[in-house]
Amino acid sequence: MESAFKLASQRRKYRFVQLPQNFHMLRCLKILRIHNSEKSMGALPENIGLLPALKHLSLNVPLKRLPNSLLEFSSLQSLVLSGDCLQAWPVPITVDPCSHLTALTELHLVRLPALVELPDTFGGLASLKHLTVSDCSALEKLPEGFGALSELETLSIVRLPALVELPDTFGGLASLKHLAVSDCSTLEKLPEGFGALSELKTLTIDTCVKFELLCESFSSLSKLRRLFLVFLPKLKTLPATIGDLPSLGEMYVVYCPVIKELPGSFTKLPSIRRLIIRNYLEYEALKYISGTKMNR
Repeated sequence: MESAFKLASQRRKYRFVQLPQNFHMLRCLKILRIHNSEKSMGALPENIGLLPALKHLSLNVPLKRLPNSLLEFSSLQSLVLSGDCLQAWPVPITVDPCSHLTALTELHLVRLPALVELPDTFGGLASLKHLTVSDCSALEKLPEGFGALSELETLSIVRLPALVELPDTFGGLASLKHLAVSDCSTLEKLPEGFGALSELKTLTIDTCVKFELLCESFSSLSKLRRLFLVFLPKLKTLPATIGDLPSLGEMYVVYCPVIKELPGSFTKLPSIRRLIIRNYLEYEALKYISGTKMNR
């Protein structure tokens, strides 16, 4: 059985303050979760990065200070940082996290109002497969090195109100299969290199109120199977070459009222099985395409 250590407050019955300095002596500890303590822990032990077997770490607790050793877990596979834990990130950071977290396959950065930027070396997380960046209100951009995440398969970008654009290197995500971009209120378009995502199977763009354009290279997504365009009130048009998507089998276009017509190539989609169009407020007529029902 995997060793686990979990600390959580329970209705005022338990208020955890801090970990002992010899905490790193738990040589077999594999899972550590510290969540929702009502009082600040003060700080994690300086040597917490010396836990040799730790594979899963989740922190959601107010901290006055984070040690640099937190970024040195060579065995860590899953990391969740949420809440106020990043308000005390060490300044300056003397350890490059991307050169040490070599085994990390899953990273979730959630509800981190103090997170302003990700390091330029972020693309050095060579084993990363699943990434969520959510509810980080101050995060304005993703680093240019982001496209170097060659093993990344799943990416969720959710509620980043300051994010204006995706990096030009985004097309370098050679293994990306599933992408969701939701509630990014200042994002306006996809980067030009987006069509280079040769493995992309599912794309969701949802509730991005300033989003206007899908890139010209969109039709190069040869493995795209499912496309969801939902509540994009400024989306101007669908790509003229959208009919060149050979694998697209399911498409939802919901409340994109500026679009006046479907591209002529729409009828050429060879694999389409489900096509739903709703709330086209200015559409004069909707027709059946190859027997596929289009719904208002």
